[in-house]
Amino acid sequence: MKQPKFTIIERYFMSDVLRVLLAVTLVLALILLSNKLTRYLKNAATGDWPSDVILPLMGLSTIAGLVQLVPMAVFLAVIMAVGRFYKDNEMTVISSCGISQFQLYRPLGFVALTLALMMGVLSFGVIPHAKRAITYLIDRAEQTSEITGISPGRFQESNDGRRVIYVEKADDKSSSVEKIFVLSRRKDGTQDMVVAESAYQQTEEGTGDTLIYLNNGHRYTGTPGVTNFRVARFEQHWIRAAEGEQNSVRIEYESKPTMELLGSDHPFDRGEFHWRLAMVVSPLLFTLIGLPLGRLGQREGRYGRVMAGVLIYLIYFKLLQVGQILIENESMPAWIGLWWVHLGLAAYLAWSMYQLSFVKSGGLWARIRLARAK
Repeated sequence: MKQPKFTIIERYFMSDVLRVLLAVTLVLALILLSNKLTRYLKNAATGDWPSDVILPLMGLSTIAGLVQLVPMAVFLAVIMAVGRFYKDNEMTVISSCGISQFQLYRPLGFVALTLALMMGVLSFGVIPHAKRAITYLIDRAEQTSEITGISPGRFQESNDGRRVIYVEKADDKSSSVEKIFVLSRRKDGTQDMVVAESAYQQTEEGTGDTLIYLNNGHRYTGTPGVTNFRVARFEQHWIRAAEGEQNSVRIEYESKPTMELLGSDHPFDRGEFHWRLAMVVSPLLFTLIGLPLGRLGQREGRYGRVMAGVLIYLIYFKLLQVGQILIENESMPAWIGLWWVHLGLAAYLAWSMYQLSFVKSGGLWARIRLARAK
């Protein structure tokens, strides 16, 4: 396949768009990462998750977030690049050289097709595996965080709120702790207090329940305020920390392979397939629509069109979410899919190109009157 040959002005315009695209993508990615990092660190600090899953989850979440990040990034990049051309009068110089603004759609089309192909690989192939890995890591983190996710030297409440655990020393390599204190509250008001030299955590075969095994300790059972506590010494004792299923992974429709979605008649699978297809179409439309939307007037601010672009982006993706819900609820035929949203944005693109085509001659009616005068 031969690489298209661009003129100097087309290469200059495309390089400016790509430079702004890289900057906007980095900014949006940092915002996405900061939000994810805050939530993940909170779960790790409270002991809900072990700390060693934070970095893998950050990387996988960034990949999964690209489907909504890239269309907005390229949309804003084209608007800002075109706005700078108008603000610095470079577009006027280009027009005076006899180059139509429609000629700039040639490099933009190349960028749009490249992004669409990249988003197709991500949306149909990479991201479902990333979401499946995220689900698996979160499940494993929730199953193994009862004692291995606790910071030594501090009291930590369990996920269900019925248990308080304190450990003096933790060994991450062997997933064991030393000098452990466990206070469990029963529904009848009694409490169990266990003090042990060491403990480790395992998943019970058959049920998948999380069990904490304690070695060489004492168990105190009774009711607070009553002196008849029962004391027992043990060499090994276990506590059922959490219920679950063995090797359970929440296989949601978002993580299903694309070929499995195509062969399914379930409305949720159909909605997910149309959503993945929309992630391929959206960067193509947003790249092309950025050229007419980025056109500035003589006294118009450069960033006013950016706010309009953000508003269009939010409306578009909200309509995609509404359309997906309608498909999942079988309120809309699956063959319609989300194409009505794409056609709406394509109609706005056609109207913008129409306005751009006739703006120099004063509009359509001015051309008709000029033709009649001749």
